[in-house]
Amino acid sequence: MPAFRPRNTRLGHVAEGIGLELLRGVAFIAPPYPEDYGIDATVTLAREYDAKRLIAEDIFAVQLKKASVSEIDLEDDQIKWLFDVPLPFYFGSVDVATTTLKLYCDQTILFAERLKSDWKKMTIVFDQPVTEADIEKGIVSLGTPIHTWSAAELESKDCRPAFYKVLKAHTKNSVINRVVRPVGTVFMHKWEVGGLPEATGWYSARPPGVSFEDIDDYVAPFLDAWSDQALKDAKLDSLDDWIAIFIKKRVARMMVDRNHSAATEYLSQPVNNLKRVNLLPENAKLG
Repeated sequence: MPAFRPRNTRLGHVAEGIGLELLRGVAFIAPPYPEDYGIDATVTLAREYDAKRLIAEDIFAVQLKKASVSEIDLEDDQIKWLFDVPLPFYFGSVDVATTTLKLYCDQTILFAERLKSDWKKMTIVFDQPVTEADIEKGIVSLGTPIHTWSAAELESKDCRPAFYKVLKAHTKNSVINRVVRPVGTVFMHKWEVGGLPEATGWYSARPPGVSFEDIDDYVAPFLDAWSDQALKDAKLDSLDDWIAIFIKKRVARMMVDRNHSAATEYLSQPVNNLKRVNLLPENAKLG
């Protein structure tokens, strides 16, 4: 039986192989997986430890595509899998002709999860502006690449340190976004290719099927640890600002009930004597 196969069936494998070698030139990578389930490489950042050794640090996953792939279509459980990947998950676009790899981070993926709750179909595209209107239609652009390099650049002594510096910052942001994901928050950044990300704010929306009690249970240990550390480090101004939120609410309830004497007594307690915060509701007076 003649052994026929399509002409370009192996080009994707060639692009993946080139991408793996480009990653290998700047970081540690786990051997490719024999099963193709979406992760083509698990990459570990490598930092100079001494004159002869590198030390392993942060880990992220990468899916590689050849440069001619302009969009990736996902449905249902594929989308859920992408949202739920526990590691920072980046996309790589490999140009076989120039042996160049562009790497894209996952910020827009996590933002899209918060912005639109009923995901049935998703089309991931490269190098297009990120817009909320497109996301509502199911189109998610990965935006600007975070870094790009070629095989020729691997000869430069600055190639790996530059990769490490950029990916260290982006991976940190990706990890934080996965920590706050259960409460529906994503921290947003902007960047230029090969530059460090710059914080621009955050977006928050309660995840579908998650109650306030779920969020409260998740957040409570963080707030408890934070307040405990604020006391230990004498960060009293920060602690005052945080406690003031709760004191203001209690005073407001007292003022609604015209319980002025109770409010006065409450505010006179040393623990509620906050210097930087006006605790009374606007235009309220004790009498």
